[in-house]
Amino acid sequence: MKPMMTSNHMTALLMAVAPHSRFNFVTKHEFEQWQQEYTFEALTYGTPYGQSFCNRFGIVDYLLYYDSTAIAGDTDDYIRQQYLVKK
Repeated sequence: MKPMMTSNHMTALLMAVAPHSRFNFVTKHEFEQWQQEYTFEALTYGTPYGQSFCNRFGIVDYLLYYDSTAIAGDTDDYIRQQYLVKK
């Protein structure tokens, strides 16, 4: 029988972000296009905002994917800071 996962271990797993996903590679145009398409996806499938973003761009960010409400501040601001190409 496996030992139960501690809350600290779970937190560390949720906060983990794959190293390759830390690079800012989503353009503003791609982000805005995804936002428009997300409205349909949310209404049709009920996909959460962060999960849809991660799926669309192949990003591994457990915090954004599973619980974007845990992100301090606005989820859009977090996405812009972490994933949009800086000029």
